[in-house]
Amino acid sequence: MNIPPQSVSDKPSNITDKHDFTALDSWSETLQALAAIKGVSDICVNNLGRVRLKGRGAYLSPPLNEKLIGPRGWSELCQVIHPEAPDLAPGENYREDGCSIGYQRLRVSRVRATFGEEFTLRVLPRVAPKPEDLLLPPDLVDRFVQLKSGLVLFAGSTGNGKSTSIASLLVENAKRRPVRVVTIEDPVEFEFQDLPNGSSFTSISVGPHTATFASALKRALRMHADIIMVGEIRDSDEAEVALEASLTGVKVVSTIHGQDVGSAMQRMGDLVAEIGSSGAGALAMALSICVAQQLLYPANQRRAVVPIHEILTWNQSISSKIRGGRYGHLKQDIEVGTNEGMQLFEQSRLKRIAAGML
Repeated sequence: MNIPPQSVSDKPSNITDKHDFTALDSWSETLQALAAIKGVSDICVNNLGRVRLKGRGAYLSPPLNEKLIGPRGWSELCQVIHPEAPDLAPGENYREDGCSIGYQRLRVSRVRATFGEEFTLRVLPRVAPKPEDLLLPPDLVDRFVQLKSGLVLFAGSTGNGKSTSIASLLVENAKRRPVRVVTIEDPVEFEFQDLPNGSSFTSISVGPHTATFASALKRALRMHADIIMVGEIRDSDEAEVALEASLTGVKVVSTIHGQDVGSAMQRMGDLVAEIGSSGAGALAMALSICVAQQLLYPANQRRAVVPIHEILTWNQSISSKIRGGRYGHLKQDIEVGTNEGMQLFEQSRLKRIAAGML
């Protein structure tokens, strides 16, 4: 049964509706149809036949064709997602990758567990959305595009759209002025296209193309990139190279763990402290923007999700606090820095309420 992309992607249904996929007898078609449901962010499948769709903070168990359940169905699923190496090797307990199935692109996490194995498939947009579609504050977008060098950090828990927001900003930047962008990801999520104005993109995947983020960062510096996007700053080596790059005329964009700006900056501060006494000073000079993002699920369902943002932008007071390791005091600067494009989560949430989104 062949399903053309437009039959499910142009008029997607809603996750709250009931769906019946029993007519689809292959995992390739079924995954495309499941991923096309409006609001679905993740597809979770285990080798016992349990399937869950996640979206809008809820879970749905769709009815599937019996051929897809059981050992033969699991074997087919592994062939679809990992055609070159469908089976986990002895001692291989985890695999992370990205794959394209038909017109859908998925980020893949595969794990061994007590019961056997499980896939968690994150549904990725094929094209990065526009900033206005993601409700990114226009002042933030303008500030990001105008920035020629420095460090930009995005924080937030898994599934809150950090990567999508960054991809949107990169494309908007590339549209407004010619830039060379190098992305370093694990795995590569978005398929960026070069633009007629001369902007170009090069994507590097940790594993197939490079051993570590840090080594790829060093390579990107020799590629004369204007913007380097690092999927995540995970350790002090990556933090050190990111700071070095952002202090030598490159705009470096990355994600870091943290529920809000304060905790994200504390995490970054802990990493740079491992570099030595110069780490905090380098961070104080390099940091330009830190954004924390949360996705809220509105009761009115006018939108599937509504993002709110906490935003910090560089000034002398913030630089002084970072240099002194006083990350817990940054909230005060954010609260009074609205004329510099800053805001707290609560201020952002109140704006969404006033606009009728929440």
